[in-house]
Amino acid sequence: AMIPRALFAQYYPAHWELMRSDPFPDSVTQVVAGPGDLVYMATSDKGIFKSTDEGENWTQINTGIYSGGLDITMRALGPHGDLLSRDGYGNIIYSKDDSSWIGQSAPWHWNYPGAVLSTFAFDSHGAAYAGTIGAGIYKRDSIGKWNQVMSPNMIPGVQAMLFDNQDRLIIHYDKVYRVKSDFSAID
Repeated sequence: AMIPRALFAQYYPAHWELMRSDPFPDSVTQVVAGPGDLVYMATSDKGIFKSTDEGENWTQINTGIYSGGLDITMRALGPHGDLLSRDGYGNIIYSKDDSSWIGQSAPWHWNYPGAVLSTFAFDSHGAAYAGTIGAGIYKRDSIGKWNQVMSPNMIPGVQAMLFDNQDRLIIHYDKVYRVKSDFSAID
């Protein structure tokens, strides 16, 4: 349907504005919004930043990230404030307090050959999941080990994933899929 510009402006006022406080406009790889005014920004060369005022001001939160690993390509925010990211070395780094990071001892691809890490998600209980291309879906246990919960035979790749309000995993690969809560089959 065609909507005249005047009607569109009247019923759908603009809610977007250019953020002038972006400290690194050419290196932002991902932005994740938290509750309230909280925003996290990942960059390709400066690490991770946090804003508590809707992006007006930013604080760098790189404690525990190796200086060469500041190319942050993926991020996820859990329901309890936990953060997952992937650094420039292929490590998954984890933050419980959103100011310091704990990394794996070896890059993801060394621990899980054939797994191209593609996305993260948290369920409503705070359990972290990693989706891959070619190696299934993994869940992080209480000691930080990643265990496979879905083989690539069921879904060969995961480009994006999230949990719905019933803790069923929604996956995008070549189509959108919903996985049963016990990971036994696709709905």
